[in-house]
Amino acid sequence: MNTAIKKLLDATSSRLGIAITRKKPDPLGGLVDLINRLETNLVIDVGANAGQYALALRSHGYSGRIESFEPVAAPYAAAVEAAASDARWNVHNYALGSTEGTAHIHVAGNAAASSSLLPMLSRHERSAPLSQYVAEEKIRVRPLAGIAEELNLVEGVFIKIDTQGFEREVLKGCGDLIPDGVVGVQLELSLLPLYESGPLAGELINWMAERGLVVEYAASGFSDQQTGELLQFDAVFVHERFQRSRDGSVSARD
Repeated sequence: MNTAIKKLLDATSSRLGIAITRKKPDPLGGLVDLINRLETNLVIDVGANAGQYALALRSHGYSGRIESFEPVAAPYAAAVEAAASDARWNVHNYALGSTEGTAHIHVAGNAAASSSLLPMLSRHERSAPLSQYVAEEKIRVRPLAGIAEELNLVEGVFIKIDTQGFEREVLKGCGDLIPDGVVGVQLELSLLPLYESGPLAGELINWMAERGLVVEYAASGFSDQQTGELLQFDAVFVHERFQRSRDGSVSARD
């Protein structure tokens, strides 16, 4: 910030009795506020990597049950270690998809953060060279609807899906859980093709809208490291049967 402008702002804020800081808003804090307002009992963390998302939820005050799914061996082991002292957080070593079976997942070089069951397109590789695939692993794939009883799914389920282009298959595997069993869904949405046959943002937004879920919250995500162009962002969808009241709470419609 220009020194003269900073001095002017400081003088103005002092005269008005307010404080101006460079502190950025905390998007995850807003997300956890929403999760708690929806009275979420269980977070399904699909594409858990090393457990970063679950750890962040805990650090921001979410205390409910978490079921994490990470098929790649190395990050799965790290997530298990992270969850070891948390009795309400379980980690599963398989992927979620539309059908039961096995598949080969492409393991990315950036700590598996960009690993995917789909081939990566050149646009993604150019944007983040360290994300290029370095190995393959054979994994198990299961539909969420097929393991609902095994997981003891209850009302108040919030699903987060970060699967690098495989979101469509994960959503199909949810069956009637979307819309009947969820309070919200968080999706990573792509603005440009990054994975072969992966859905773009518009398709998934329409898919959710057809089931009565609309965007309540959004945050920026993956950008091109060379140009700064936004390529992916996170959106949280809330079912229309929930509405925000004047005091900020969320209640079910009749």
